[in-house]
Amino acid sequence: MSEKSKQQTPKVWGGTRGAARAALSSYLALSGIWFVLASVYIALALKEPGHGMALGGIVTLSVGVLCVLWLRGFRLRITDDHLEYRDGLYRSISIPLRDVTKAKQTWVGWTVLGRSLRIPRFVVVYGTQNDRVTINTKPFSRDDLQRLLGALRTK
Repeated sequence: MSEKSKQQTPKVWGGTRGAARAALSSYLALSGIWFVLASVYIALALKEPGHGMALGGIVTLSVGVLCVLWLRGFRLRITDDHLEYRDGLYRSISIPLRDVTKAKQTWVGWTVLGRSLRIPRFVVVYGTQNDRVTINTKPFSRDDLQRLLGALRTK
């Protein structure tokens, strides 16, 4: 690679300050058990074929892979100009930092099957009409979140 091509790396909105993806602990907690179960099912299927263990192995392996794909979707990036967040369903939002009016860690109410749950989230309020984005902080490491979102909390 020539020296000139090394210098022409593309910048995203003026340079990245930092980025975070789902932590290894999230992968282990959510998908690890499914891979352990899949390996047990597959070992039993190889030992005693014909008892339906192969189907159990396929199902548990599929759930583990889906958990991994869901976690791969999470990304948080702060550039010089924007805050970008992508959730587990690969939906992205980009907010200009100049439009951020408030950012804080809070408890958000969520109703599931008629029961109200309070879930910790990082909420960023932006724009003139107080639009908000709710960031699921659970998949990210605590150190990455403090490094990336600490500057936003002062707003």
